[in-house]
Amino acid sequence: MDVRQRVADLNFYLFEGIVHPELFAIHHGRSFQREDFRADVWLVDSGHVVSVGNPRGGITEIVCPSREDLPWHRLLHTVPIGRRREDTFSCLGAFVYHTSYSREALPKSLFEAEYAAYLSRGGADRLVVQFETGADQDLDPFVLLEVEAVNRHLSVQAVHAFPDERTLVKVQSLIEMRHARQ
Repeated sequence: MDVRQRVADLNFYLFEGIVHPELFAIHHGRSFQREDFRADVWLVDSGHVVSVGNPRGGITEIVCPSREDLPWHRLLHTVPIGRRREDTFSCLGAFVYHTSYSREALPKSLFEAEYAAYLSRGGADRLVVQFETGADQDLDPFVLLEVEAVNRHLSVQAVHAFPDERTLVKVQSLIEMRHARQ
C-alpha cells in the first residue's frame, strides 16, 4: 500500500486467469495447494491480490488503486470500493466467486479499538503488513489477509486500514470450485 494512498483511490478488480507476480511489489505472500486448486495470496504495495487456478482456468481478485499495467483484456469486473456491495460471479464454468466489501469511516476511539483488535489476532493462515509512513503518528496503515483453504473452497478476509482517514476497508471473498462435467 502506498502510504499516501487514499481510501477513495481503491478499486476492486476481478480478472480471468492468473495475474503475474512481476506486476507487483510483494511484501508478504503464501501459496495453498489443495486437491481441486492452487491459490496464491499476496500483500502488495497497493493492496492485495488473490489468485486461484486449476486445470480448467483461473481467476484473480485485486484490490488496489487504478494501474495501467494490469491485464485489462482479461478484466471480468471492476468497481470503486464503496460503502457496501455484494456480488456473485460464475467464472469460466470452473468457479463460483462470491464477494462482499465495505468501507467504514469510524469515530476515532472505535477505529483505534478495531485497529488494535485486528492486529492482535493470531492465526496460522494470516498475513499482515504494516506500512511505516515516516510521519509522526501513532498508527500506521496496514493490510491483513486471513485465508482458509479447504478442498473445493477458498475463503479470504482482507482488511485495509487507513488511519489518516480513520477508515477500514473490509473484503470477504469465497471461491468455490465446480466439478468438471463428465
